[in-house]
Amino acid sequence: ARAARSHTGALVSDLVAIEAACAAAGIERVATPKELVDVAAARLGAPPAAGRSIGVVADGGGSTVIAADLAAARGLDLPEVSEATSGGLRELLPATAATSNPVDLAGGGEYDVFNFARVVELVLRAAEIDIVFLTGYFGGYATYSDDHSTREVEAARAMAQYAHEVGKPLVVQTMYWRSGAADALREGGIPVYRDLEGALAAIDALVRAGSIRPEGVPDLPRPAGPVSATGYWSAREVLAAAGVEFASARRAGTAREALAAADELGYPVVLKALGTMHKSDTGGVVVGISDAVALEVELSHMATLATEYSVERTAPVG
Repeated sequence: ARAARSHTGALVSDLVAIEAACAAAGIERVATPKELVDVAAARLGAPPAAGRSIGVVADGGGSTVIAADLAAARGLDLPEVSEATSGGLRELLPATAATSNPVDLAGGGEYDVFNFARVVELVLRAAEIDIVFLTGYFGGYATYSDDHSTREVEAARAMAQYAHEVGKPLVVQTMYWRSGAADALREGGIPVYRDLEGALAAIDALVRAGSIRPEGVPDLPRPAGPVSATGYWSAREVLAAAGVEFASARRAGTAREALAAADELGYPVVLKALGTMHKSDTGGVVVGISDAVALEVELSHMATLATEYSVERTAPVG
């Protein structure tokens, strides 16, 4: 804030410009090394999302609500799925399951762990959904029995296959990120995360990747030549040579010359007192002067501020 108040503060690059340059070049900006890894894993494994509509699938009410709230807080949409999709989910899951969006298996995984793959496939294929987020305890059902362990890995491989067939991103967060099922998901190109924040950062990156079309950073303008003189007119010449357009202006050393310049340019005009720093703060810049009488008044006010003036034609609006 202190730098912005200084005379040269306006020359400091704005973060908006940096963001625009990165977007134009297809560069992802991250804040921490962990975010770098999280985003890279998503971009390497999953395709960009076609939109912001996310389908949340979980195996517990707490996981469902937390994931849905965090997704909504990031500006993601959670649309209700169609009756056809919801009906298909009801056929698979217990009566206590939530089958709109977010989807809560509510014990459907314990009954048959392959239901994870069936549910994820239905949500992936829903026309309303652009990206699917599976969160909770997938990978932990292997602790129930050897049969659960085998079926869970099969479900993981099937989910990866469905995601690739449909062409939509699937992102997984699980407390059992080191399980055999989690490894099978990674082998299938599905990004898997230990924490919700990392998974949601990845989802953000996939949504951005689908909405931004990098066109390349424009070439810099040709460098200006060396400037030996200083002052207002020299600055105008340097900027004009770089392609910056200016309104027509005349240099005046006296009030009479200023009046003649205004007649030549045509009213309304802008009057500037040259040779003083921060002209506008001391009344050295007046815009919208409509006629010679008003110009004479302003020249008398500026008489103590400058020995030279710039008279400029007011640029037309638009």
